[in-house]
Amino acid sequence: MIVAWIAAASAAPPEGVDPEDVFAWEDRSRALLEGPPGCWELSGQLDLTLSGYVPASRWTRPDRRDHKLHGTFTGRIDSGTWTSFTYELDDGDDDITVPLFPMTGRISPDVVKRLDEPSESTLQISTGEGEEAVNTLRRMLDAIDPETETAYAEWSESKGAVRLLQDIPFEGSGRDTVVVETLFPAGGPATSLDATFPRRVKVGDALLKVTLFDGQMHLRGQQVGELVMPALESLSVGMGLLGFTGAWEQKLTYQKAQRCTASAPTEPAVAPEPPPAPAPEPAEPG
Repeated sequence: MIVAWIAAASAAPPEGVDPEDVFAWEDRSRALLEGPPGCWELSGQLDLTLSGYVPASRWTRPDRRDHKLHGTFTGRIDSGTWTSFTYELDDGDDDITVPLFPMTGRISPDVVKRLDEPSESTLQISTGEGEEAVNTLRRMLDAIDPETETAYAEWSESKGAVRLLQDIPFEGSGRDTVVVETLFPAGGPATSLDATFPRRVKVGDALLKVTLFDGQMHLRGQQVGELVMPALESLSVGMGLLGFTGAWEQKLTYQKAQRCTASAPTEPAVAPEPPPAPAPEPAEPG
């Protein structure tokens, strides 16, 4: 690992916060990607945008077609692994089949199910292509190698947070890197992670190469007591395959979280902002 220390120019971090302890910040930065400890039921709103680009031919002009989809999702994540994840799309979107993969935690494509799956889809986005793109982005973050990455940390006065930057070599490339920025407000838990991927790279085997371009991932968390719960995540990436060029954007807004078992204490519902009000006290028996 190559480590660089950058001193803040004018403002010091809170007492007891050491921005120069890069290894400690790296360990803590994975909390957003791994999800909350324990077992949780999570649900919220989903928004998807699918764009397809049709090249010009002898008889037609180039064309771009956008499909905006909205719906809801619910799932269970246990110790960082999704054991269930279902979603429904709003009326009017029932003729489109798309892949959907949360970026928080680990998930198998087989776990993702659409509850209102249409019997026949007039438009179907290949799960294999979407899975390859998403898995490539996740592999970069899962395989952070301390021996090859470059990392540095600093105290950001403007953000009021420790700022950790990591440059991670892209798989199969000697010069392309993934740039990851993680923020720790006031030196506490990480609540913000942004990953920017190489401008254009090819992934896949020798027979079938997929070109990925302009990939970005953004995670936001909300601190609830000692925990950081997922609040918002977005992913965007362009894909080129066999003459087809398209773009994929997904956003998951987490609106409710509760522990899997009724016997365990229940945390408040979470949302990006504002924080939810606490549940009312139970009424005394009459």
